[in-house]
Amino acid sequence: HQSRPVIDSILEQSRAWCKDFSDNVTRRPFMLPRSTSIYPPGGPLRTTLAHHRAGITSIAMTPDGGYMMTAARDCTIRIYENESDVMELERTLTGHTAAIEVLAAAPNNELLVSGSLDNTLKVWNLETGRLVVTMEEDHAHYGQYALLAVTRDSGKVVSPVGKMVNVWDIESGQLQFTLQGHEGAVSCLAVSHDNQYIITGAEDNTIKTWSTGKGK
Repeated sequence: HQSRPVIDSILEQSRAWCKDFSDNVTRRPFMLPRSTSIYPPGGPLRTTLAHHRAGITSIAMTPDGGYMMTAARDCTIRIYENESDVMELERTLTGHTAAIEVLAAAPNNELLVSGSLDNTLKVWNLETGRLVVTMEEDHAHYGQYALLAVTRDSGKVVSPVGKMVNVWDIESGQLQFTLQGHEGAVSCLAVSHDNQYIITGAEDNTIKTWSTGKGK
């Protein structure tokens, strides 16, 4: 590698310095950073955002990277534009009446789904900030698992509720079907890349695969 001679040269100098310091040095020299951390590729800290008034609970990005969304226990969602050198606060979404525990961005880069301890799911238009629809379901399980997913066609919201999983139409807010079969709380969730399957894992030590279209 082209940088190897430079590294070897630095190590050789360090050995010489160690030798001058003590003739009894037998350990190989090492390099110690002058600061508490080494910056990763891309440089140091980009920015710090401090708009929420309570603890942050969830962060989501649109697939195209255009927006970052954050949720917190202050019952608000902050939307940041990610097209400039510094993320700019685009808007604040309000409407939930209890802590927001989870966010999921739709693959179409247009919609955002939020789940709250007020026992509602809300769908938002990211471009306008408009509330599209509200769905009601029991979120008592959020103290253990707060999970959400949007299908690859941006058509359905997949929301585990304890041992079951509700599948909602993202535009109308109508419950399409409920997946039942786990004997323990659903603890993880995924949608297949071809949008054909919903995969769930639960505390009953099983993983189940369901049809996205029919739920069977």
